[in-house]
Amino acid sequence: ELKNTLAGFSALIGRKLDILGMDACLMQMAEVAFQLKDSVSCIVGSELEEPEDGWPYHTILSYLVKNPKVAADVFAKEIVARYLQSYAGTKETVTQSAFNADHIDQVKDAVDNLAVYLTAKLDDPEYRNGIATAWRRAVRFFDDNYVDLKSFANALKTACPKSTELNALIKALLSSLKAGKGKPVIAASFQGSSMKRTGGISVYFPADRINSAYKY
Repeated sequence: ELKNTLAGFSALIGRKLDILGMDACLMQMAEVAFQLKDSVSCIVGSELEEPEDGWPYHTILSYLVKNPKVAADVFAKEIVARYLQSYAGTKETVTQSAFNADHIDQVKDAVDNLAVYLTAKLDDPEYRNGIATAWRRAVRFFDDNYVDLKSFANALKTACPKSTELNALIKALLSSLKAGKGKPVIAASFQGSSMKRTGGISVYFPADRINSAYKY
């Protein structure tokens, strides 16, 4: 529904939406960015559940008023910084990141390639146990339904049997998650020691039961 709505809006204005701000919980997922890549350039939001205060709109919009011609990616990075600043000095654990949805295919391809490799190894107990161990070590959100991609990929390095091919696939995924120009991740930040291994993008990866909505 979100994809269809934004596709309609994009068609109405004749171009992509510059920034989609997700002032909501658990929206910084590779799947969400992939769904919206044809209608949105930048997506800003949180991997984690947000505190009730949400975004500091007064500081975000003040910056935009002073810099009305700012590039979308620069403004997206500024939103991340100002969100984190608004919770500085509090005990809140928060995440905030900005995607360049134009480049999300880099993450999608790296995830696909790694998933194909790991799926083919599921009959091997060492790999099956290694994947489960990496999942447990990864940073997870919302009743363990969502897994941070960066922390999961790093955990796979030591949890699974040594393999040149697997190492190359993990390296490709981690490379796609590095923040920078021409990369899917524009900026990623956090507050709270439990989030220090996060990289700004999660995927749906439940432990045992797949939500029926994912069948379609």
